[in-house]
Amino acid sequence: NGNCWICVNTHLANKIVHEAISSGEIPELSNYSNIRSEVKYSTNSRIDFLLESPDKKPCFVEVKAVSLLGEGKEYLFPDAVTVRGQKHIEDLKSESLKENRAVLFFLIQRSDGSSFSPASDIDPTYARLLKEAHDGGLEILPYQTKISPEGISVWKKIPFKPSPK
Repeated sequence: NGNCWICVNTHLANKIVHEAISSGEIPELSNYSNIRSEVKYSTNSRIDFLLESPDKKPCFVEVKAVSLLGEGKEYLFPDAVTVRGQKHIEDLKSESLKENRAVLFFLIQRSDGSSFSPASDIDPTYARLLKEAHDGGLEILPYQTKISPEGISVWKKIPFKPSPK
């Protein structure tokens, strides 16, 4: 876009996050002895990653790829109405109610913004569910990536704002 590289390949997000968790680049998701991918849970759902350790509660991690930037330099998700995404929030909320750790990880695949918010103008139901789940214990981890012709890596956590500017 003239300001930064933008990854639009959503299929890379899980691979990038898995590598970052494995190498300890995401402090909030470190110190687990086992990472399992695509584990069945809830009703007809699979979690992107289930982090386990004998001395910790299980950590359910759902990954979302973000490439939309709003006018206020906020990264936004989703970029279209997502009934599937709404279900993911409900499933994660159920895990947090069981006192398991539930994390929604937003991998921001560009570097020209400064905060993350739900795209309430695009999917108001998703935005409402995200805020309710967050208020109830769902962890929101928005992380920017560094992108260059040589590769993509997790870079830094940015602020989560439940409502856009």
